[in-house]
Amino acid sequence: MQTPGCMGCDMFDTMVFTKLVGAFCGALLVFLLGQWAASELYTVGRAGDEQAYVIAMPDEDDDDVEEEEDEMSFEERLASADPDAGSGLWSECRACHALDEGSHGVGPSMYQVVGREIGAIDDFSYSGALPEGEWTPEELSAFIENPSDYAPGTSMSYGGLDDMGERADLIAYMHVESGGDMEEFEVAEAERTEEEDDEDEREEDEAREEDDDDDAESEFAQLVAAQDPSDGQSLWNQCRACHALEDGQNRVGPHLYQLIDREVDSVDGFNYSGALSEVADVWDYDSLSAFIENPRSYAPGTSMAYGGMGSEEDRAKLIAYIEAEGQ
Repeated sequence: MQTPGCMGCDMFDTMVFTKLVGAFCGALLVFLLGQWAASELYTVGRAGDEQAYVIAMPDEDDDDVEEEEDEMSFEERLASADPDAGSGLWSECRACHALDEGSHGVGPSMYQVVGREIGAIDDFSYSGALPEGEWTPEELSAFIENPSDYAPGTSMSYGGLDDMGERADLIAYMHVESGGDMEEFEVAEAERTEEEDDEDEREEDEAREEDDDDDAESEFAQLVAAQDPSDGQSLWNQCRACHALEDGQNRVGPHLYQLIDREVDSVDGFNYSGALSEVADVWDYDSLSAFIENPRSYAPGTSMAYGGMGSEEDRAKLIAYIEAEGQ
């Protein structure tokens, strides 16, 4: 026979165990219900299901188009403008302007505005703020972009159109609606591009020629600059019988005072043969070197009897001495 105290202990153990099992089952049920609810709300997707909604993401192709348009000039964009797209933009203008000839609103008619003289409509009273000239597509674009900046004091209250492509479409619409042809813009752009290409080619050719000349000259100029002028003194002995390095001291040949960059045949009081003026304008390092190397070959008909100096280094030493002493 159990005592009452032992029976209480058994009952207590059973109740505790039951409560623990119940708590575990309840927690498990809550967990399973939460997992089911989450799967219904945030499902990644199942085969055959339709996507509830789409989050818009930036389109790389759109970015490329915008970047390409940013790099285009207005003339290039106008050549590919869409008049149909410009018709929607015209709704911002039609409250003040008309596209019919002679029909004015708050603003003048836009009929055949492309190519028209600025402020040229006789029966419309302009504010006087507009500049003189012609409404070229470029001028129209600048005005439409920001009227108050383009023509300070203008009575046009329009705030402007920032997008270059939209301005091109709007101008194309006004032009086509006035009886114009988009081909005019395409031809103008083609001619402009051809002219620019020709100009670029000319500039490249000129730059190339200048570079070639500079490189050829600088090569020998660097050689002269690298010399010790005193090393050319002994070489000068071949020249001193006919030339002097003092200003105004002419002998058989003219003085060589300040010879570099001096005009050929420019010494007053000396009678030149005239042969040098046919081959050179000024005495630079290269022309002087070529003359000293072989006077008769460089300037046929010259009265200079010197036989020439074949060594380029010797010529550089001699010219460095002449330049240093003839200052």
